[in-house]
Amino acid sequence: MSKKGLFTGLLALLLVFALLGCEQVTSGTKPGSGPGTGASPDDKWTEVTSLDGLEGTWKSLIRETATVPASETGATDTISFTTSTETKVIIPSSGDISVTMIKDYTEHVRTFAKVSKREEQDVWKEFTGGAPEYIIFSEKAPYTATSTMDVLRGDFEKDLVAGGVTINQSKTRIKTEVVYNNPEIPTEDTGNYPSGMKPVENDEEWKQYQKEYSPLPSGDMTITFSAGAPYKETVTTILHKQ
Repeated sequence: MSKKGLFTGLLALLLVFALLGCEQVTSGTKPGSGPGTGASPDDKWTEVTSLDGLEGTWKSLIRETATVPASETGATDTISFTTSTETKVIIPSSGDISVTMIKDYTEHVRTFAKVSKREEQDVWKEFTGGAPEYIIFSEKAPYTATSTMDVLRGDFEKDLVAGGVTINQSKTRIKTEVVYNNPEIPTEDTGNYPSGMKPVENDEEWKQYQKEYSPLPSGDMTITFSAGAPYKETVTTILHKQ
């Protein structure tokens, strides 16, 4: 999975579904606990077997820092900005599950407005142009994009159980852990790889792949990489009971 795919499609993640739906996920993965996962070392995690006892609202907050070369902005130096994604999953005692994702682009918009010497509203209007109708954009700062979807209760429960999602002992945190095998990098060998992407085949390519992810997200999402072959990327996300 490329960085672009992760942060534009998947960070739009809608968490449990988008993460569990990726083709390269290793089935049956059993997450652990420890530093970098948003969990206490004392937590004991067990696999979710049903939605019983999970009624309520669960939230996660993910931050992504991006850097942009001056040549793309007209600035004199490389600039950076942070966006954040809040995902809220509402599990009622019965009926469909509701998932809402709110992505905050305020710092993004203000940074580009400053370096391009334009009005924030003009940058925001340009940024939101051509977006799908199901995304609702704020009219003014903070500049946010909100999307909501309803999921059949049975489908949601099936995905959670099949995906090896775990819950801590106090039932205050849910953890999803997804492992991507055989990550791909761009290639000019379109004869053998028509998509323009090829699996990582050696340590040098693996280092190249990891550079694509710098800086890594923070907050309730962490990404870790295997030290070497077999090449694996692990995405861990924590949801907190409200």
